[in-house]
Amino acid sequence: MRRLLPLTLLLACAAPSLERVQTATSTARTPGEAGPLDVGRLQVRAAVRVTESALVEVHAPIADDDQLGAGPFPPVLFVHGGLVPPARYRWWAEHVASRGYVVITATHPGDLAIFAQGTSAEALWRVRELADDPDHALYGALDPDAPAAIAGHSLGGVVASRTFIEAPADFATVGIIASFPAPWDDLASRAGDPVLSIVGENDGSADLTRVEDAILAQPEPRLYAVVDGLNHYDWADGVTEDELDKDGPRGRPVEEARRDAMRVVDTWLDAWLLEDQDAQDAWFDADFPGVQETR
Repeated sequence: MRRLLPLTLLLACAAPSLERVQTATSTARTPGEAGPLDVGRLQVRAAVRVTESALVEVHAPIADDDQLGAGPFPPVLFVHGGLVPPARYRWWAEHVASRGYVVITATHPGDLAIFAQGTSAEALWRVRELADDPDHALYGALDPDAPAAIAGHSLGGVVASRTFIEAPADFATVGIIASFPAPWDDLASRAGDPVLSIVGENDGSADLTRVEDAILAQPEPRLYAVVDGLNHYDWADGVTEDELDKDGPRGRPVEEARRDAMRVVDTWLDAWLLEDQDAQDAWFDADFPGVQETR
């Protein structure tokens, strides 16, 4: 893994602490439902270039004493959508972390990842550094050498696709949410590595024809999922009136639509980061409740 900067440059503030943000209510690990692990959140300011830093949020399983749970856990890098700050995706990060993953989300200037496309990958490398530091709160949270998954929503999906192509040693799989790769980013260069494309039936911002054409042009293994009644901003909390005006209708309660969407996301992560055979079988069967189309 890359080590571009000394560890002493990673933090602008000392001794970040984990804040408990979710307490498990179930011992089951059912796809689509919150997992059996409590979740903590911490923020670090990480150097992403020699003269720049970014605020990075980390969600990870947490134990009863508000310390990290028994790791290491697989890393999942999430890239937020354009003009939609990472805090609006905390529900997604908390859900995934509760199932035994470390979710890493970096901020970008103006909340536009497209203008600082290397920031998210740099944030992952920095968190890996911190997880290898016995004096840091993240020590042992994730395996510094384990491949990660990367996912992105909307404009973040464009950046996630490019990052996946450019860093094959770091990312085992990519999840493209309500988005598609830029025309010049050819995922076929990662042939043999799994690609998920998931979008809502009522998405009013992503062109569903382009989303479908982009994923079906990719080699297997790939999965294309269209979630019943889900629109573009159902993936984010705190939706504004302006966002609703340019989106499709909300076809059913957001909690219900998110549950079915996350059943697909959970299966994807379990299949390719945990190498869970049942999840891989479900991926290839592609028969998910509340998902009208999978290929």
